[in-house]
Amino acid sequence: MTPIDTLFTNAKFADGSFHDIAVSNGRIAAVSPAGTQLTVGATTQDIGGALLVPGFVEGHIHLDTSFYGDGWKPHKPCTNGFNVHERVAFQAQNIAEAAPLEIRARNQLELCIGQGSTQMRSHVMVDGSVGLPCDDVDPETLELAPDDRGVAVVLDGDERLASAQRK
Repeated sequence: MTPIDTLFTNAKFADGSFHDIAVSNGRIAAVSPAGTQLTVGATTQDIGGALLVPGFVEGHIHLDTSFYGDGWKPHKPCTNGFNVHERVAFQAQNIAEAAPLEIRARNQLELCIGQGSTQMRSHVMVDGSVGLPCDDVDPETLELAPDDRGVAVVLDGDERLASAQRK
């Protein structure tokens, strides 16, 4: 039998049944009906009937253009109907006045992780035709701590992997 580090007891499943979840080295090792899991030396945590759900997936965020946690900026409409070049100019101005990328991206990651996202995919604005070149966005600059929660950062078709840590 796999040694168990932590036993979460009284987890409610979507069907209304209650189960115990045994965890070994950060991974689920066993699921059993509540009260039937035997452990020796494991830390036990009663989650009191809380609904157990899988980690959520955030399928589309923009870490490079997030303003979460930064100063609020009102929407500025285009002067004569929608114009992508004017909209990009407004965005570039907002980014120039914003907190550094690393702070804004970290704020966005912490928001997603805090709401239960364990997998995230971020796109990076790379569009030289409208004036948003992005030559060097590297997940390492976000100082993401390694663990099993993946963040896929897409940069001009080049997919790089980094990790985000739940605090």
